[in-house]
Amino acid sequence: MFYDILAENDDSFQHKTIKHINTLPVEVRCRTYALMSVGKQLSAVKDAHLSNVFKLQKDNEELLRKLYEERRKVVDPNGGLGGVPGFWLNCLLKNETTAPMISSRDKEALQSLRDITIEYVDNDISKGFVLNFHFDSSVYLNQQVLRKTFRQNLIHGEQYLYGIEGSKISWKSDQADLTKCKESKKRKPGARFSGKHRQTESFFNFFALRHTRDMDMDSSDVRQEEEMEYEVGLEIKNQIVPFAIDYFLGERR
Repeated sequence: MFYDILAENDDSFQHKTIKHINTLPVEVRCRTYALMSVGKQLSAVKDAHLSNVFKLQKDNEELLRKLYEERRKVVDPNGGLGGVPGFWLNCLLKNETTAPMISSRDKEALQSLRDITIEYVDNDISKGFVLNFHFDSSVYLNQQVLRKTFRQNLIHGEQYLYGIEGSKISWKSDQADLTKCKESKKRKPGARFSGKHRQTESFFNFFALRHTRDMDMDSSDVRQEEEMEYEVGLEIKNQIVPFAIDYFLGERR
């Protein structure tokens, strides 16, 4: 979700509010201010409730980390128990949100995905979350971790997205870059082959770089794209990571 008021400073917003109230009949103005007072109290209650929810989540984080580490030791080929080949690839393929994002070319690269972990921005659940995709060495990627960060603001008891940040992927070669495909140009007789690259569908486009910015500067198309990415991020965080074995077995979609 996006919150348009984030793009406005408090003075501007208050000025618009007062201007609107002044257009109301005199007898309605006092009632409006009374309603605003009740609204502030309701927001305070919601803030307190969400604060308690965050505290409970934080209390559970240590237990979750221990359980996720136990799972990693079983799944990860480097975990000491032999590993489960293609575990995370199969989880992503069996989720209705992420499956359509994976091209046939992506599958080999995602075979080396050995874990997906979750962190919180500034170690604060209310500020957003980071998805870390851990890879074994492969012929595709130079780095072993790709990150996707979703920054959030807490306003009136609700969390709102205000920024997305990705990872600059370092591919081992131009041919290994799964986000590009080669588009040939017509050649004149005797001319050497030339070509250009354009972006193609790939799960790795999910890691495209984004920058925190005021939401009112975005076009509706960009907002829609970022909302879709946010939904994917939430699906991975809230469904795929905690219920990975269910997806692997096909018990969840």
